[in-house]
Amino acid sequence: MTGFRTIVPAVQAALTAAISAAAPSDTVVSLGYPPGGLAAKAIWVSADFDMDVAWATTGWHLREEDATIEVRIAVSKAAGTVLDPQADALALAGVVEDALAADRTLGGVVDRAEVTHSKGQEAIPEEHKHEFGITLTVSWAGETVA
Repeated sequence: MTGFRTIVPAVQAALTAAISAAAPSDTVVSLGYPPGGLAAKAIWVSADFDMDVAWATTGWHLREEDATIEVRIAVSKAAGTVLDPQADALALAGVVEDALAADRTLGGVVDRAEVTHSKGQEAIPEEHKHEFGITLTVSWAGETVA
C-alpha cells in the first residue's frame, strides 16, 4: 500500500449530492459547515468521520471500512414556538432518510449506507427566535482497494 486510502471523501461527496437533489429549494445544503454561516434552514454533511478498518487479506491491499459521518440540520424561526423549527428539522431529517432510501449504495460508492442514530436539540438562540437542530449519524460499509 502506498499510503492511507479511504472512501470517506467519495461518500461525503455522494451523500451531499444526494441530499442536494432531494432538499427543498429554501434549504442550504453543503459539505462542511455552510459558507457564510447558517441560513434559516440548513443541512450539512460534516467533514468529520469515525472509522473501523478491517484488512480482508493481508498484502492484497483490500480492506473494508465500517464508518460513520454526521449530517447536521439546523432550523431557525422568528415566530411561533420551538415546536415549529423542530417540525421543520424533522421534515429535513426525512429528506436525508429518503435520499439514502432511494440509493443505499450512494451511486455504488458503498455497499450500504443508512441513518443509524439521531439526536435533536433545542438551541439557545438570539432573542425573538427559536432554533432546533438534529444530528444524524450515517453509517456505511464499503471496500477500498489500494
